[in-house]
Amino acid sequence: MKESPATAAKSRAKPTGFDVSPGLFRLIFDTSPDIVTINRFKDGAYIEINETFTKVTGFTRQDVLGNTSLGIEIWTDPQDRLRLIAGLREEGADGVVRNLEAAFRMKDGTIRTGLVSAAMMIFAGEPHLLTLTRDITKWVQTTEELQRSAARLEILHTIDVAVLEARSVDGMCETVLDGLAMLIPAERASIAIFDEEAGDAAVFARGVLEDTMGRERRVSLAGVFSEIERLRAGEVVMVDDLEDADGLDTGLTRLRDAGIRSVTNIPLRAHGVLLGSLNFGFNHPGGFSERNLDIGRELADSIAVALEQARLRGVLERHTWELEQRVAERTDELRRAVTLMAGREIRMAELKQDINALRRQLHAAGIEPAAGDSLARGGE
Repeated sequence: MKESPATAAKSRAKPTGFDVSPGLFRLIFDTSPDIVTINRFKDGAYIEINETFTKVTGFTRQDVLGNTSLGIEIWTDPQDRLRLIAGLREEGADGVVRNLEAAFRMKDGTIRTGLVSAAMMIFAGEPHLLTLTRDITKWVQTTEELQRSAARLEILHTIDVAVLEARSVDGMCETVLDGLAMLIPAERASIAIFDEEAGDAAVFARGVLEDTMGRERRVSLAGVFSEIERLRAGEVVMVDDLEDADGLDTGLTRLRDAGIRSVTNIPLRAHGVLLGSLNFGFNHPGGFSERNLDIGRELADSIAVALEQARLRGVLERHTWELEQRVAERTDELRRAVTLMAGREIRMAELKQDINALRRQLHAAGIEPAAGDSLARGGE
């Protein structure tokens, strides 16, 4: 027959050769950096808590003694409490649970993560539950942030490689916009490439305006990018709430009407020259966090490098084409010259033949040409 946790605790309550005095137990209990609690097993009521419990959770002795964990609603998910109890009853557990990770709600409503170990004990002749909980919130947050950073770096690396390998501006923009969806939770994202001579910009967009998704369209710089001078100076342009902003240009007005509340424009610059902007729109005020800004700036640098490379590649391709045209034209000129020279050689040979024939005719008629005449030289 399987023993209950309470029965197992009573069977273990025998001399061990090491007696812990109440004073020593109290010292360990009060000075532990972990949360230590004692709960009566039959009803779950708190019998004792240490000072760390109050420091971490905010609950005082008056709040909890005689109350239960369910009464103060400290378990974020009550199923975690049931897992703890099930672990105590599990065969082979010997009434002990170790390192159960669970989320807890503090008195002020904040959520923290704890690593719980618990054991059954006999106190005042009754089964009680001794629980030690280590606050691992910072460790969990650090681990999660490292995981997010690793995932972010992997996505950024993928984008960087794709950007540098892209053979067209369109392909590069598509790659970046697809990757942005996994990095920054914006309702709208776009890349604008400026043509200041023409006074417009090519915009590649993803998001709210479905008619522009995945397609290039051209917009007026004056009507859509009224803050271009700030972008030219390398400044990130942010509007925290379009509903409260005055003097919106045409582009921002359209975004506001489409449900966008906050926007951010990050300049794309190479060697101090403004090439365009990386743009984000959110459906809530103040949507761009500092973390998102760091990611956006890093992406903007990669995009600017790719745009500059595309520009240089275009210049090289034009120069190559012009050089090929010049070589072709020169080759054609040389071919015509060679043809002309060959014609002259043929004509000279025919002329020599005519002179020799005339000389022979004169000689046959008994007429000799004068000494200085070319006929006398035999058509040389």
